[in-house]
Amino acid sequence: MAQMAPPAEHVPLVSIGLPVYNGEKYVGEAIDSLLAQTLGDFELLISDNASTDGTRRICEAYARRDSRIRYLRQSENIGAGRNFEFVLDSAQGRFFMWAAHDDAWAVNWLEVLVSAIRADDFCVRGALRFVRDGQIVVERLSPDYRAGQHLRFFLAEETTMNARNFYIYGLFHTPKLRSLDRAVLRQHYYPDFLYTFQMLGQGSLRCIASTFQRYRLHGDNTGPQMMKAQLGWARWIYRVHPASYYRSYLAIAPADKQWKMRALIPVKHVFNQMHLWFRGFRRLVLRAENI
Repeated sequence: MAQMAPPAEHVPLVSIGLPVYNGEKYVGEAIDSLLAQTLGDFELLISDNASTDGTRRICEAYARRDSRIRYLRQSENIGAGRNFEFVLDSAQGRFFMWAAHDDAWAVNWLEVLVSAIRADDFCVRGALRFVRDGQIVVERLSPDYRAGQHLRFFLAEETTMNARNFYIYGLFHTPKLRSLDRAVLRQHYYPDFLYTFQMLGQGSLRCIASTFQRYRLHGDNTGPQMMKAQLGWARWIYRVHPASYYRSYLAIAPADKQWKMRALIPVKHVFNQMHLWFRGFRRLVLRAENI
């Protein structure tokens, strides 16, 4: 059973930042899932990025019912990356997590992660359950990374089959998270991968299998929309990351690893190309999910 809300003057143990834009279809379920957590010592910061649908009405109704919720509305759309930054800057808790407005979490999500996180961790997260139309499609565990494993992270493919970018929705030590270069959150091409890559300079990333996040698959997911805009029909035949993506990696990489990363860019390209064809074969011939 969820704990009672803490007193108004209490500094919360965890701050949850929920950036949202036009999320009326799913945001209520996300808020319900967070309010049901067995660890109730948190604040929920909702930043509405000037939504034009019913998001404001829904969030204000929740804020009136639970004092742990702070609903903040932007006067104009400041972009997704800056909205993520906004909730982080507003956080008071010792720990922080971002929450997607269209996801849901096991009731023990916060309790398990707060108990598991160590001083040398940058982030811990739970398992992933990809859900479509209420049904679990596949379950994944994000790979563990030790601090400094930048090259291993860099070489892996940019797909949900690897799931390393989902650490962005894990639990963080708030001061460590604030110390990163947040400009990459405003990138238009795979900002979650770039942001997670930075984390390895300050700690490990670990996945805890005893709790889970439900990641909802639908037509408006950010990843598929970004790929359509960037690559169009060609994404099914030939895949090459834009040069700006590699430049962004090199700009945030430790100095002693930059030359190795430059040398490995052709290897990464060939690996990604082969993986794209494998996914195409699965999709077109085997009629299998590519998740």
